[in-house]
Amino acid sequence: MGENPYFHRGPIRDVRYFYGRTRETTLTLRMVKNRQSVSVVGPRRIGKTSFLFHLADPAVRAVGGLAPEECLFVYMNGEDLGGLSRADVLRLMLQETMAQAGKRGQNIPQPVDPRTFEQTVRESVQPGQHLVYLIDEFEYLSGNSNLDAHFFSFLRSLTARYSIVTASQAPLSALVRGRQLGSHFFNVFEPIHLGLFSEDDARQMIQRPSQAAGVKFSKSTEDFILDLCGPHPFFLQVACFRAFELARECPQFGGQEHRQLEERVQADLECHFEYFMEGLSEEERHVLARLPDAGQSESPPEILKELERKCLVRRCNGVYRFASRAFARFAREYVGTTWAAAVAEGERRMATVLFADVAGFTRMTEQHIPEQILAIIKPALQMFVDAVDRYGGSTATFVGDGIMALFGVPTEQPDDAVRAVRAALEIQVKVAEYARELKQDKGVDFSARVGLDTGVVVLGEIGGKQRAEFTAYGDAVNLAERMEELAESGTVAISDHTYQQVRGSFRTESLGQLEVRGKAGAVKAYRVLGETRNGH
Repeated sequence: MGENPYFHRGPIRDVRYFYGRTRETTLTLRMVKNRQSVSVVGPRRIGKTSFLFHLADPAVRAVGGLAPEECLFVYMNGEDLGGLSRADVLRLMLQETMAQAGKRGQNIPQPVDPRTFEQTVRESVQPGQHLVYLIDEFEYLSGNSNLDAHFFSFLRSLTARYSIVTASQAPLSALVRGRQLGSHFFNVFEPIHLGLFSEDDARQMIQRPSQAAGVKFSKSTEDFILDLCGPHPFFLQVACFRAFELARECPQFGGQEHRQLEERVQADLECHFEYFMEGLSEEERHVLARLPDAGQSESPPEILKELERKCLVRRCNGVYRFASRAFARFAREYVGTTWAAAVAEGERRMATVLFADVAGFTRMTEQHIPEQILAIIKPALQMFVDAVDRYGGSTATFVGDGIMALFGVPTEQPDDAVRAVRAALEIQVKVAEYARELKQDKGVDFSARVGLDTGVVVLGEIGGKQRAEFTAYGDAVNLAERMEELAESGTVAISDHTYQQVRGSFRTESLGQLEVRGKAGAVKAYRVLGETRNGH
């Protein structure tokens, strides 16, 4: 087993470990060959620096139709140029140019101004050789308050003789917004956007480096990594690095190692996820709080497109989803679990509503004093809440001897209905255990009923200044409550809406067409008997 071939810290400098970006590489080199300039745009950690190093590799240039000696590539990190004077910026550029031209150590004329800069460059570069400046982190240069419109006019004049390839998180036009630098320099660049990988490129990056180093990830591990990280090149590098290390420790890579891998990757990426989230507007965070969301067409399309440009979400079959499961997990925790932090007044959501209450509560109150009732009911309500929490739901309100909970608030997920039914079954399991204890200790008969429906709800706030809370309204709320009323003690009843969402995941029996209070016609209902195993 060879050295770990993945790069989870710095940029990739070795062309053997660079994967993907074939179209972007070809287009950029074609522009350079035609003596034009390019602006590479992409969010943080998408691989812009690695891409610049890739362009400069002689083998890659040959693929793009450039002879090894045809161009002289000079890499500059814009972060080194931020805050410097114009003379110092030119001096560093000239110093790096001379070093790449094999003239390191030769005296640099002083002071360095545009005239001496160009004269020295001409003397350093071989006749007929095309000079290409690769300026990384260009926002540091464009944001340097010591550099005025005259400096950028000079840079623009260089593009008539040389090529400049910049790399920045935002388009060049956005970098100079609000600064009087003119548009002449910034409108000569062809923008090339670096985004998420295609699935094919992502799988190649997972497979090929590990195989070359003597490790072959199984198909299940490959699928797990791709699901966890999505087609984000940096996230994949981090996950593959950790997977390779785990493969050293345990060649039989399986489910337990997958869980270890997810926790390690989540910890590695947390600081990067924080950086992403801190750079978002409140509106962008609000939209993220709704993903995945069956009603997301109501989200501002321009916000979704901006999040897509930042590689935080991606569009699949016309629907926006988180770009990776790892980021989705972090974003849900970051945005917050309270309704007020994630939803707006009067907002419509697709949710699964769960009602759970104590069966025979009225009869119980007639037979016991209030203190005894409280002592019996309080642990049961906690069981309801714990089950809802365990499966990712939100307890909306307490309704006397029961609760109303929502799955899909504050964040909607594709399996909301499935998780809601699992929570309902767990409630019945826990209540059955509790009932046996009560019967043995106090001679009390105890059971619960649970009902569910899936549909559109409207979220809103009720109460006054002294006391207010979020709740949900709509036909789905009413029907879920009716399902709970119709359920027999110790059972879970679901509407046909919920059944259609969970069929195949649970064993059910039809309750037929039932007359429901408040509904003009009969509705279909089902009793949930248990969860299926392996689809049976």
